[in-house]
Amino acid sequence: MIIRKVKIYGFGRHKDKEWSFEDGLNVIYGENETGKSTIFAFIRSMLYGLTGRGTENFRKKYIPWNYTKGTDRFGGELEFVHKDIEYRAISLWGDSKREDKVSLFNNTTGAEIRIPDGRTIGEHILQLTAGAYDSSIYIGQMGSVINASDDKDGILVSRLSAVSGLGESEASAVKVIGRIKECMDKIRSPRGNAGILDKLYFRKTQCENDMNRLELTDGNASESSLKLNELMAERENISEEIKGLKGKIRIIKAIKIINKKNKIIELFEALDELNEKAEYYKKKIKDLSSYSTDSETSAKKNISGIVAVVLAVLFVVAGFLLFGKLRTVAIILFAVALISVALAVVSFVGKSKSKQSAQEKRNHEKADVIQKLDETEALIAEKESVLDDKMEGYTFEQLEERWKKAKEIIDVAGSRVCTSLALESAEKHTATVEELSEKLNSYDSEIGYLKATIDNMYKNERMSFSEASAKYYDICAKIDYYERKYDGLKLAKEVAEESFEELRTTFGPVLSNETENILSKIVGTKGNVKIGDDFNISVFDEDMPRNISSYSGAAVDQTYFALRLAIAGVIAPKGQPYPLLLDDPFAQYDDDRLAKAMEFLNTYEGSQIILATCQKRGADMGKSFYKL
Repeated sequence: MIIRKVKIYGFGRHKDKEWSFEDGLNVIYGENETGKSTIFAFIRSMLYGLTGRGTENFRKKYIPWNYTKGTDRFGGELEFVHKDIEYRAISLWGDSKREDKVSLFNNTTGAEIRIPDGRTIGEHILQLTAGAYDSSIYIGQMGSVINASDDKDGILVSRLSAVSGLGESEASAVKVIGRIKECMDKIRSPRGNAGILDKLYFRKTQCENDMNRLELTDGNASESSLKLNELMAERENISEEIKGLKGKIRIIKAIKIINKKNKIIELFEALDELNEKAEYYKKKIKDLSSYSTDSETSAKKNISGIVAVVLAVLFVVAGFLLFGKLRTVAIILFAVALISVALAVVSFVGKSKSKQSAQEKRNHEKADVIQKLDETEALIAEKESVLDDKMEGYTFEQLEERWKKAKEIIDVAGSRVCTSLALESAEKHTATVEELSEKLNSYDSEIGYLKATIDNMYKNERMSFSEASAKYYDICAKIDYYERKYDGLKLAKEVAEESFEELRTTFGPVLSNETENILSKIVGTKGNVKIGDDFNISVFDEDMPRNISSYSGAAVDQTYFALRLAIAGVIAPKGQPYPLLLDDPFAQYDDDRLAKAMEFLNTYEGSQIILATCQKRGADMGKSFYKL
């Protein structure tokens, strides 16, 4: 891999900065706090994303200075070559990983390269994890010591073992162990209760508690449930009885309606007859009253005639007397007139008596008819009052509709049922219904109370006892499955670890030899260095092993620096070396050590080197030189 260009939009103190690098040694010079380490942090972030926690949280640590979201950009570009393919990575970071936008392109064709989910550019293209990167390519300030625990995925061990002749397929035991350990940790977490079994054990305990509580609740509820069932059964019986009685009442009322219908029709017929009789009496009274008036008129006419005759005779007599002649005739005429008048009077009196007798008879008859009319009208009023009571405020049309419905009820019930119910009392049945309804209301109140009591018992319960039992046995089955799986993984891990221990002893000689060669070029003399399987260094002085910590800090830095270079060279793909990113690793070097180190780097073949330093000595030896 060769880094061609670093372009920062915004990262820490750097904004809109760009650097180009070449093969061989490239030097970035600057005093402390000028952002040298920030450039290396940017390169790492482009390859592996913003990582770290707490004070080492890259997202917080390297957010651009005076950053305004939406206006400023947090990110940049990285151009590099690996296995003869030119790449261009573009990253724009947000407040969280979810907001990050990372893209990778073939810088020759412009085609976008898909990065598999869950992987970074460094893992996908370089085939190096962040831990392996930190233990090989990148050498920080006084950070040359390698921590074997950083190689969590066993990439370094795998690559070193492959160089030792085992091949990567045979050297992947550490990956297997790591994956087995991950699976085991998922099943049973070493810390906390995040593992599958940990959660299942907790759920099992919860289920046991639920079952115990539900069993107690079920026991308390069973008596109430039994009583509730009895009450509901009794209520159903009462409801059926009320329903039957209401049916009877309906039929009895229908029978009464039909019976009333007959009486009402009889009353209408009787009223028709009485009204006809009353009209007859009224006509007869009218006729009698008219005859009496005619008799009086005739009598008055007779009296008037007699008076006229008398007056005429008197006038004649008076004439004769007045003139003195024919006095005898006048007297005779007067006598005749008197006789005529007397006869007329006698005849009139006779007729008057006869008529008076007939009139008295007619008056008596009229009075009798009037009395009969009064009696008839009184009877009509009485019948109408009875009819009003029978009709109960309904119109005749409404009564006809009621009669129709009543007949339908009777027809459905049948003559036998109607005959048996005809003598029964609807009022008695109604009283019984009211009594039963009160009892039903009492049952409803008690049933409601029992239901509320039972509901309150289960108010906060998420499931029934049977559901809790089923869940419990399901959890137990899962626990059994994962316990057997965990035991199998544990056994597999133990076997793999034994194989890995044998594997780790194979790369030590190769790495020791390469470290000795590099160290001899830096210090000028060949030493006897041994590299352990955990990357610890032992130095043999006159065939006596000495711990590396007994040497000066500069000597320790030199030795681990050589080891880092050896690792970077050994693990790199054939013909495609990784670059070396050196972040001021010579802080403890004296002038002589620094001069030899710079001379070595300037002549080092096989890797691109980007050196950041705050020391002016030898800073201008690089093929490209940047002063910050």
